[in-house]
Amino acid sequence: MKKTILFCLGILFTTLGFSQEFEIKSVGTNYTSTQIENTLNSANLCNWVYQDKSRKITLDDGAKVTLLPNNSCGQLSDHVFTSVEWSITGTTLMIGHSYEPTLTKQQKQILKETKQ
Repeated sequence: MKKTILFCLGILFTTLGFSQEFEIKSVGTNYTSTQIENTLNSANLCNWVYQDKSRKITLDDGAKVTLLPNNSCGQLSDHVFTSVEWSITGTTLMIGHSYEPTLTKQQKQILKETKQ
């Protein structure tokens, strides 16, 4: 009996530890909340989240989603993500890279100071 309970608890904690969490803040014009939810549940977002802070993304139809932190596979909080266009095709999350360079916080500050 104890082994069964421990096994069930182990499965539960493993599932919770590796589950991806997100919040759909608003739905846009092309995708339903169910379609967004199913797509994000099947996507591997490990490289697109932060370890200790939320990340906001906008799909190409205007839908807004917050990717919640995941300290088991996310990026460090000082990581700078390249601006990308997010879309859904069928049940696949599509990430189209932009041509904008990835800048560090220091590089962004220098760029901001030179524009002033």
